[in-house]
Parts: sequence; structure tokens; C-alpha cells
Amino acid sequence: MEPIFVKRFVHRYSPQMPMVHAPTITELPNGDLMAAWFAGTAEGKADVNIWYTKLLKGSDQWTEPKILVDIPGNSDQNPVLFVDCDDVTWLLWTSFPEKEGAKGSMIMYMKSYDSGNTWTEPRPLVRRRGYWTKHPPIIRKDGTIILPIYDELYYPHRVYILISEDGGQSWDAYGPIMYCCGCIQGAIVELSNGDLLMFMRPRSHPKIPFLQGCKKEFAIEVEPGIIIKKTVKGSIGAFTIMRYLKRRWQNLV
Repeated sequence: MEPIFVKRFVHRYSPQMPMVHAPTITELPNGDLMAAWFAGTAEGKADVNIWYTKLLKGSDQWTEPKILVDIPGNSDQNPVLFVDCDDVTWLLWTSFPEKEGAKGSMIMYMKSYDSGNTWTEPRPLVRRRGYWTKHPPIIRKDGTIILPIYDELYYPHRVYILISEDGGQSWDAYGPIMYCCGCIQGAIVELSNGDLLMFMRPRSHPKIPFLQGCKKEFAIEVEPGIIIKKTVKGSIGAFTIMRYLKRRWQNLV
């Protein structure tokens, strides 16, 4: 079957809510699609909330967008939707008081046991400020959840991995992952041999000498016959590979 590509806007522009950013999407256990994003007047403002919409199974129209998360006084950003091995739907996001800014962020979560119709109350995923979400986790066959995150407080522009081996009840942090320049917003894919390939967004920092950017050219075979050619410069792209059994990251470029 040939893939079908359809483009639709699911959030109408509003001058009262001009900033719309960071969409995420997942297929729910009942076959519906659910998308979420954050929107408000500007990033970091307390009126920034998490919105969502659904494409019900068999329908060709998205539902009217509604607010899913609105913590009073906080800016709620960078939503991440995923479904675990037990068909539980998760929403992760970054929340921080407007007066504290991004460094006061904390990763929050809610869970749904009925395909996104009802949700648990918001709770911290880990009690550590400064962490940010951006991309969904990898879920291994044994149920292990591997979530890429990054830090904006203690070690700015450093990527970490949160790993849970008990269905998300507890999390262990691994990192920071070092690179020639600062990196944020890791995105992970699992290769056929079990390795994890992570793409990261380089981020330089004018006051930190070793975070002033880098440039590299590389061509690397990540799967048989699949070669990635890239020039790393500024915020164009970077990646590294995790050997999961050793829980160590090996820089390939």
C-alpha cells in the first residue's frame, strides 16, 4: 500500500494566542490519533498552555482543539505523547513559573487509561529542576522506557537520558552526553542491531568556551545500505550512538 500524505491545520490562528509550537502526536490504543502542542502569547508566559485534538478512528476531521494542561502561574511547554507497553497513554511536558523562567522547569506527567478521555492529575516525573522534554521515548521489547531530555540549569545545553525499567514508576538519569559543542533536544531511533541512534540539536553559548559551536563533515552507515551524510555547523545537527547494554555513549563523529 502506498503511503498517503494529507496536510491539515488543526489549530486556527488567533491574535490573542499568536505563538503555537512543539507539536507531538501518537496513535491511541483505540485507534484514534491524538495531537498536542503548546500555545499562548509568548514562550515562558503564564498563559502558555498545552492544547490537544483527536482524529477519531474512521473520521477525516480533527476535533475542536481544547486545553489539556493549564497550571496556574506556570508556562506549560514541550508536550510529549506516547503509549507504553500496557496501553497506557502518557503526556509529558515541561512546566515552570513565569517569574522563575526556563531554569525553574520541571518535567510533569499525566496518564490516561482510556485512550485520552480522562487523565490523572499532573505530577512531577522526577523531582529535579532544569530538565526539559522535547521528543518521545523509545520503548524496548522488555518494556524499558528510554527518554531523551536536556538540562537548562545545572549543566546547560547538555543531553541526558532518563531510563525506567518498572513502567515509569522510577527513573534513573544517565549523562550528561558530551559533544564538541552543547546539544539539546535529543531524538532517538532504535537500529536493527539494538543500538540507539540519537540526533541532537547543537547549541552554542557565548560565555562558555567549549560551547561556541563546531563544524564537522561526516558520512556514516547506520544500517546496511543506509548512509547519512551531514555537515554539522551551528544548530544544523549532530548525533551519537548509545550501546544500551553498556549504557555508554560512543561518539561516531
